[in-house]
Amino acid sequence: MMPLYTRWLSVDGYGAVDLITIYVTLLVSVVSCGIPEALFVFPCGESKDKQKLYLSSGLAFNLITVLAALVIFYLLSILSDIYHWNNSFTDNIWLIYIMLISNIFQHQVQQFSRSTNHMIVYSLTGLVYTISVVCLSFFLVKQYGVCGYVICITSANIISAFYCILFSKIYDYISLSSIKILAIKEMLVYSIPLIPNSIMWWLVNALNRPVMEGEIGMYDIGIYAVANRFPGILSTLFTMFTASWQISAIEEFKNKDYSIFYNRILKLVFNILICVLVGIVLLSKLLVKIFANTDFYDAWRYIPILTFGTFISCISAFVGVNFTASRKSKYFFYSSLFGAIASISLNFILIPVWGIWGACSSVVISFGIIAISRILYSRRFVKISDIPYYIILLFVIMIIILLYTYNLQSLSYLVTLMIFFYIIRTNRKEFSIIKNKISSKIRNIKL
Repeated sequence: MMPLYTRWLSVDGYGAVDLITIYVTLLVSVVSCGIPEALFVFPCGESKDKQKLYLSSGLAFNLITVLAALVIFYLLSILSDIYHWNNSFTDNIWLIYIMLISNIFQHQVQQFSRSTNHMIVYSLTGLVYTISVVCLSFFLVKQYGVCGYVICITSANIISAFYCILFSKIYDYISLSSIKILAIKEMLVYSIPLIPNSIMWWLVNALNRPVMEGEIGMYDIGIYAVANRFPGILSTLFTMFTASWQISAIEEFKNKDYSIFYNRILKLVFNILICVLVGIVLLSKLLVKIFANTDFYDAWRYIPILTFGTFISCISAFVGVNFTASRKSKYFFYSSLFGAIASISLNFILIPVWGIWGACSSVVISFGIIAISRILYSRRFVKISDIPYYIILLFVIMIIILLYTYNLQSLSYLVTLMIFFYIIRTNRKEFSIIKNKISSKIRNIKL
């Protein structure tokens, strides 16, 4: 929808939409207290009575938190009028609220349908949401701008939630008599510790937008928001791989050859992500021309460095699987804390001086600190081999990004060819194994 949104919304308007979404992302975990995540974990594999207990109790608790948030939002709106607090949060406070409660509601029922093994309904709920957004956008966003966008997302959340309720028969699991304080306490013991980690990741990924609003304005947030969409290609590709990788890592962790297995997969993933990263960098201008309005063309300049930040984030997540496999989740918290502290400091230091470049640099450095700390912590479980290989590739990638950003495209293409030859040359054995496996499968198909 980005080509249409950038046509229907001004650069400032797109920035406002991004900020509203950013605030909702933060508040969802805080206001819900992580109950939607608990509604996936606790009802799973339980009897229907137990599932009814958890869902009814979770919904009741979140109804209270949503009403408490309503009171707080109302008080904030009064105070903002009295003291003339004018910013994207206070100006859009009720738009943020309705989008927030619809998001919590949709997330609750979708996670519960997944927990009760209604996987088809769970998957189709996302599809219903997407179709609803597409259809409603033509009527609402085009005519009503930012307000229309919020109503569109809120309506899509409600439509997809009711689809999920009807087709997975969630209404059979809701009962006032099943609401129990003990069940709420049990879920909160699990979900409350998830909130600090969510907040810290928000500080790394999103704090720069509110800081940018105060220092350089909404226009630059709009440009940054468009640039930040394209690194999603890399993160989506990695997310597709993550689920199976986590299962494999947990299964292999106790084996004596885990280190060999881990390093082999790390090298493969690193090489694939590098190739995708370089592709996005070299296609930055074309991507913005195709998918965004001409008013947003300057966004191409920031795509390379933001994609590099996403690449580091993916490697950080890959390394973090060691903590899941070893059940040492405290290292997730420690590494995220270091990244959050760096993000807070760097955003307030760099954005006033370098503007959008400061925001981009803050993201990359913060993700880098998280990745380095996780690599150091993971040495307690597995040692990473071929470190010089990774350092050389990262150094060359930074050269490509600098060359492309400063309009030295010919040189960046030349360096890209060199890096591909280097990858092929140093991974001849791995490529040979892959080639033989593919050839074997082709021969089997012919037979």
